[in-house]
Amino acid sequence: MPELPEVETARHILNLQLGHRTIESVRLEDPRVVAYPSSERFSQALIHCPFGARGAEPVSRRGKFLLFPLPGDRQLVIHLRMTGRILVAPPSLSPRYLRLLLTLSDGNELRLEDPRRLGRVWLLEADEECAAGLNRLGTEPWDPALSADYLQTCWKKHKKKIKLCLLDQTVVCGIGNIYSDEILFAAGIRPDRPADTLSDTEWQTLAAAIPRELTYFTEKNAISPQDYVLGHGHEYRNTPFLRVYGRDRQPCARCGRPLIKTRIGGRSSVYCETCQR
Repeated sequence: MPELPEVETARHILNLQLGHRTIESVRLEDPRVVAYPSSERFSQALIHCPFGARGAEPVSRRGKFLLFPLPGDRQLVIHLRMTGRILVAPPSLSPRYLRLLLTLSDGNELRLEDPRRLGRVWLLEADEECAAGLNRLGTEPWDPALSADYLQTCWKKHKKKIKLCLLDQTVVCGIGNIYSDEILFAAGIRPDRPADTLSDTEWQTLAAAIPRELTYFTEKNAISPQDYVLGHGHEYRNTPFLRVYGRDRQPCARCGRPLIKTRIGGRSSVYCETCQR
């Protein structure tokens, strides 16, 4: 499930591959992948568009969204959702679960592959960010504005479980089910704790853990462009470093006791009842 570290990995790889390339043709295997505008307008408007417009990098990121600046203050926006994969590949590499294919001027293909068909793309004018929900995103995890005071202002009076707070993209964007578990383990806070029960010290610990843990897992995710393409944009390197997510009943890395799996807001969550309070 691509979250901020995976999307940041894709952004880094794509920036190495897309510079000075132009879109020569558009192939929509599944027109439903286009959330805005119509699939016909989307396809026509992208032809002959260069990446890296206005001197910017070919790809930037906002939360879990990938943003591709295009001429005329437009941008191509892609959200991978649960199972989407984005990669630049040669035609000789057979696609898997292809939804969108952009043929590039160097002969390679920018592909969106998605077995569950949940990923979406938008082609937005400068004043249309609301169409993709970009205007509702909260602060980035590495923004200096993310502080204990900021989190307390947003959540301190809420009885909502702290795990669900971390999944709220309007406060901090980019965190999903995987890294919310990892962040809370690092902070020593149970995922089912109501937000209004956290102490000032715990808010400070949580605010520090968010950027630190996402930096750690992004760095562990480092992969070469060649390996990324061969893995169809799906092979990530940080899975062995996860300490709680997907490890229920395994020994806690700190105390050795079995980790516990529960469900919070319909999402699975794993924690240590000894190390997380």
